[in-house]
Amino acid sequence: MADGKIFELEIPADRILRTPTWDIIDDTPPLPVGRATRLATEQFRRLVGHPEQWKRDRIILKEYGGSGHWVYIVAFRPVNPKSGSDVPFEIVVLMDGTVGEPVIREKK
Repeated sequence: MADGKIFELEIPADRILRTPTWDIIDDTPPLPVGRATRLATEQFRRLVGHPEQWKRDRIILKEYGGSGHWVYIVAFRPVNPKSGSDVPFEIVVLMDGTVGEPVIREKK
């Protein structure tokens, strides 16, 4: 949630399964972490009204169901969170460089 909006992201399993696989013992994933971070940051800046009020909090690598298909989850947090607003804003980047597009709804 950001700017009074709810961002919901759902990536279909078949979309993830079409991305390159990666064996974690290999030093280099199909999409380098720096590139994934830049893509996520660009998407984040497009979606949030005041991106300067947020900071990158963490980058997570997550394997989809033990299939060798990995995704990056890049999480951002408010710099000065208000009460109850310290929920991370997560951007998902697939190993083919695709960035997840959320469905945006107004908060009720």
